[in-house]
Amino acid sequence: MNYAYIPIFWVITAFFVGRSYEVGGMKKAFSTFLKSVGIVILASIIYVIIFAGMGYLNNI
Repeated sequence: MNYAYIPIFWVITAFFVGRSYEVGGMKKAFSTFLKSVGIVILASIIYVIIFAGMGYLNNI
């Protein structure tokens, strides 16, 4: 597997999380945080599956 793109992925994720904080404000910060964590976890799982699949195809 190629892990070189993971830092880029996290920077993009962090950017969107940061934007959601700015839009939501402090009142919605906690619920936004929970949603963001859920999105990050889901995106991470999808990201790992995609890269695992690519690595598997490269090994054939």
